[in-house]
Amino acid sequence: MKVKLPQPVATIYRAVRELELRYPGRKFTPDGHLVGSIGEVVAAEALGLTLYPASYPGHDAYDKNGDVQIKLTGGGAVSLYSTCDRLVVLRIDTSRNDVAEAEIVYDGPGEPVWSSAGKMQKNGQRSITLARLRKLGVRRLTTDDIEDPDNHTANSGHTAGSALDRFLTSELEGQHGAALLVHGEGRELAPAEAPEGADLHQAKPAQ
Repeated sequence: MKVKLPQPVATIYRAVRELELRYPGRKFTPDGHLVGSIGEVVAAEALGLTLYPASYPGHDAYDKNGDVQIKLTGGGAVSLYSTCDRLVVLRIDTSRNDVAEAEIVYDGPGEPVWSSAGKMQKNGQRSITLARLRKLGVRRLTTDDIEDPDNHTANSGHTAGSALDRFLTSELEGQHGAALLVHGEGRELAPAEAPEGADLHQAKPAQ
């Protein structure tokens, strides 16, 4: 997901790019407190978050659903000191001549990210690549879709079982071309295998 940078932030990155083009071999990459604060304001404006005071322990912002930790990078990884309730990771592609957008690489629970991060370093941080974050994000979205394919959320008022029942019913009726997953069992059943009126919930696994 791409989000528009606030104009003052976009101006900073355009100036950085202009300096790097004018003085080849030298880097003017924003880092430290500057890049941290940029990430926080970009996420806050894009996602409707309220920022905590600077250096607030553990999290950077919050909304009606709870606390949020925010990370921004121009590279291929981010580092974490600890887990968090919700993690938002953004990336700004500084190689572009006209930097106007940031990518939200990950927006989800912090615990899966912390569990998947690398070993603790001497500085007390654990790193995780953006490629790994994208995989975690896709896995989370896929799980949500299976739990509730109509509303793409596990908290829609429907149970996971009833949502899956609707999905299987639509498969049996030929609205999708994929194989059917037998509810409560461990094998796939192609539409052609299912006799008319068959109760997939009672199907037995293949021997």
